[in-house]
Amino acid sequence: MNKPAVPCSICKRPLTDPVSIALGIGPVCRITKKQKAAKMKQSENLFGSGVDYSFDITGNVLHIKDNNGAVSVTNAIDRVLTEIWESGVDIRAHNVIYRDSDGIWDGVHFVAMLHPATENIQERREVKGIRFYAITEKDLALAIEKAREAKNEK
Repeated sequence: MNKPAVPCSICKRPLTDPVSIALGIGPVCRITKKQKAAKMKQSENLFGSGVDYSFDITGNVLHIKDNNGAVSVTNAIDRVLTEIWESGVDIRAHNVIYRDSDGIWDGVHFVAMLHPATENIQERREVKGIRFYAITEKDLALAIEKAREAKNEK
């Protein structure tokens, strides 16, 4: 006997993938929701990032894990990427994925700009043009493989 389709909590379309069914939201709606939340949070938290995260690199994939701090990695991804870049990791050379506070790995595309130092201004790094994309994996190894595939499709 067939189970009734579980609808997405946002758009009401039927969900097919087990992670989406468990979360009650499809990958497109989840990414759209993250994008909107990130835009709303860009001007907040002027006194430090408030983001608790860790990161590692596997091959050419930089993976960032949200450790459930006061501010999510999703909502502060521009600051997180800038901090990682300023720590010495050239983010421009990596595919970037992150595990959100729900434990789901997704990807992020961005434009990273290096503004060279001048006589009066220090070198400055800037991350902008952020776009999330769905990977929808709980397993890091699978997420890394999907991130590599996404990079090849660009």
